[in-house]
Amino acid sequence: MENDTVTNYSYKSEQFREYAERNARQEVYMPPYLLSDYERRTYIRKTIIEDHLHRISSNPAGTEKKFKKIYKSVFYFFRGTAMLYYRDYAGTDMEFPIVFTNGDIHPENFGIMPNKDGVPFFGVNDFDEVCFAPFTYDVRRGAIGFNIGALINGFKKRKRKKIVKKFVTGYLNGLKKFALNEQNGFRSCTLVNMGLVALRLNRELNFDPVKLEFINDEGANRLIDQPMRAPYTI
Repeated sequence: MENDTVTNYSYKSEQFREYAERNARQEVYMPPYLLSDYERRTYIRKTIIEDHLHRISSNPAGTEKKFKKIYKSVFYFFRGTAMLYYRDYAGTDMEFPIVFTNGDIHPENFGIMPNKDGVPFFGVNDFDEVCFAPFTYDVRRGAIGFNIGALINGFKKRKRKKIVKKFVTGYLNGLKKFALNEQNGFRSCTLVNMGLVALRLNRELNFDPVKLEFINDEGANRLIDQPMRAPYTI
């Protein structure tokens, strides 16, 4: 029964892809976040139900518990409706670099954990929604999450702005620190490009990290070095 449910709604991913591509081409004239108040409320209700159809059928008690939780708190509403966020912004910011995003940045998805040597460090601890998208998606969602988190904890607007600015500044400083290490920057770009090639070809690929090429795959290797967009040159 569970597999049947997944199959019945698998076509939604293709519809979402088509919508995102149309939006990127600026063919969607009324993005969902610009609807009138009444239309927006109706849209949100329908969207939340649609995004939880599988969960409603497979775990109705758990879904009811989640719905009650997001009803009582603006922060948990934000946490529990990531797909609503991505429906709103699908296809936007496509002029910015595509990266391997976390997909659901907010204060409760950070924590302390051990690294490979058992030494505690602070960082992101939830990767359920990772995806390839413009880097701005993580920055925007993170900024919103920290602003809402500060709001429900009683911070005034000025303090909330400082908290959001700290988050964005920390993100930029982290990028600078990472990018200044040439090996880190090179390997991270390689990983992202490998993923993008796999997405374009829609199949599993094998990559040789020494030769820096896909193994026995001419089609994939042709996508490694693509023409640069004007006016950029090397």
